[in-house]
Amino acid sequence: MDTATDAKLFQQTADLKSANPSLKVFVSVGGWTFSDNDTATQPLYGEIAADPQKRLTFASNAVKFMQQYGMPLHLRWSLRLLIRSLARVRWS
Repeated sequence: MDTATDAKLFQQTADLKSANPSLKVFVSVGGWTFSDNDTATQPLYGEIAADPQKRLTFASNAVKFMQQYGMPLHLRWSLRLLIRSLARVRWS
């Protein structure tokens, strides 16, 4: 979660979901503008994919978020950037 997003928004959404169990909520991480060239967020997925510690931190934080708010994450990563980033990964 970035600093511009108020955590209360996620809690309010989780509360709404609890009151309406059939409500489907997915939190999208990434997307078209997240991966655009020349944006501050553009290199982030690649940096996470290329570094084992960053992958572990990201995965740990994603699990904590889903457990805390009861909402699945939908990871949106441009296929073009995914292929380019994974080509640089040294899997450990």
